[in-house]
Amino acid sequence: MAATQGRSSRCVEGGQGRRGRAEYKTRSRRQKDTSRIMKAAAGFSVVVACLFLAAGSPVPEDVRPISFAVTVTPPTTSLKGLIDAHENISSVCASMLPAHGNAQAQNSDAPYKVELSDTTVAPGGVVTVEFSGVGEQQFKGLYVQARSPQDVQVGHFLPSEDKHVTLSSCGSGQDNAVSYISYDSTPAFSFRWVAPDEPTTVTITATIVETFSKFWVAVRFGSVEVKN
Repeated sequence: MAATQGRSSRCVEGGQGRRGRAEYKTRSRRQKDTSRIMKAAAGFSVVVACLFLAAGSPVPEDVRPISFAVTVTPPTTSLKGLIDAHENISSVCASMLPAHGNAQAQNSDAPYKVELSDTTVAPGGVVTVEFSGVGEQQFKGLYVQARSPQDVQVGHFLPSEDKHVTLSSCGSGQDNAVSYISYDSTPAFSFRWVAPDEPTTVTITATIVETFSKFWVAVRFGSVEVKN
């Protein structure tokens, strides 16, 4: 009898184990499918925008590419401009103004906040800078610098494995500006900033893009003191 119960127990456990493995494989397939769908959706947005341009029609708001590229030509006036803006992101060092044609920056307070892992750090120390929306607010783009009291970009940002992140350089510095650009809205995103070698106080300054035509420029958030 005991042997029978033992075999029955092993059968039940084995069945649960097989079901668990099957459920894991199903979840894994779903996650991979979701990832492929998200990547396809991003590519689809570019294709759709290109089709509107080719037809001579205005590009819809939700598929217009966010761009921090240096250009005097709005990135949605030509097919080449659209592709360049999507693939070749570079710095708009002084103004921090996105290249969004005639769209104007918002004058209201930005509904976003920044959390700093440290507000005081030694030279060369690393600070995590996390942007998030107030309440349910989300964003599609960020362009971030750490500025000194002389309004100069200082320190540098560390590379990210996220494909939406691009480092850029202002003035004589290296990797002292960073952008995040996505076709999908996100509630939060973080960067890692390395303090300069000299003591100073910096202000985290950012342009935040909610949509192509709705953005806040050069918003000053929290400060970090760099001292020995």
